[in-house]
Amino acid sequence: LDQESEMLVGQKIDTASKLNDIIASEKSTKSSIGELEKKLGLGQNEAIRAVALGSGNTNLIELRSDLNKAMQQYQFDSVRLADINPKIIAQKNKIEEIKDQIKNQIKLSLGKYSRNQNINIFDHVREKIVDDLITAQAKYMGLQAERDSFKSSVSEINSLE
Repeated sequence: LDQESEMLVGQKIDTASKLNDIIASEKSTKSSIGELEKKLGLGQNEAIRAVALGSGNTNLIELRSDLNKAMQQYQFDSVRLADINPKIIAQKNKIEEIKDQIKNQIKLSLGKYSRNQNINIFDHVREKIVDDLITAQAKYMGLQAERDSFKSSVSEINSLE
């Protein structure tokens, strides 16, 4: 019983530490997104509507939900299985695939929104900024899903105490 308690405490400390790292990375990524939005010339609210919410893009909403589920499953399985386990490798690949699909949906949404605002995203400078913004948004969504997953893990560990 003492050994199990020690393991739970260690797991709680490790998970809480990872959660803090994720939250710090999430804040940093959000700051980067703000800088990129300024460079692109979209106001924060317009960029959030165009990119984060996908201007009502139901595919993006579904993909975000899928990403959350995949991250939670990965978090659950990674505690019990090694990184080289085929199931873990498949889950990592699935997460990366969903992130790529999110990037594509964001690009579609931003492109549509930008054309309405007469912003040419096809010049090389803006294209690079849009690409960086898309990458940062996808990373931010991933960090949010990871944060939620770790919060859930911390809650589960706390309930065991």
